[in-house]
Amino acid sequence: MLSYNCMLDKVLINLKVLSKVCEKGKITTVGGTNIALEAEKPLTPLYRYLNGDSRKKTVDTIQDVVTSATEISNSMLQHSCMSLYERKEQPTSFEINEYNKQYQQLKNLSAEMQNSLKGLSNLRVTYNGDANVVAQLEVISENVKRQIIEIESNLESKNNRN
Repeated sequence: MLSYNCMLDKVLINLKVLSKVCEKGKITTVGGTNIALEAEKPLTPLYRYLNGDSRKKTVDTIQDVVTSATEISNSMLQHSCMSLYERKEQPTSFEINEYNKQYQQLKNLSAEMQNSLKGLSNLRVTYNGDANVVAQLEVISENVKRQIIEIESNLESKNNRN
């Protein structure tokens, strides 16, 4: 089982790669759960076929990354260290450090989710002829936007309490 920090790092890396997808660009799913940019070469369609890469697998992998990002951010927002300043007693320096670390990780995750929207938009251009894939990517984009708002509004309200 992956540690919490490894899961977060994996999600952040996948979001960073997703943000770098160009118009008409494609991704490949390396090892089933990692996203990589795919270089367009003459034999790329054959390689995609032989490796089992498809539009469906692309969308499923992106959905898994976004779901993981959402679950991780929700878990982080609900972590006890994030309610540090809502308690009556004086926080320890360790608790303050944990709060600050979690706060920065959430800000970073929110920023990478925001950046990934560009790649999702570019993938919609890539698959413009496939209404089903475009619709799935639009739903994923809306979910990303909704989670960014969730993270930012929670952090803002916690920041205002300090």
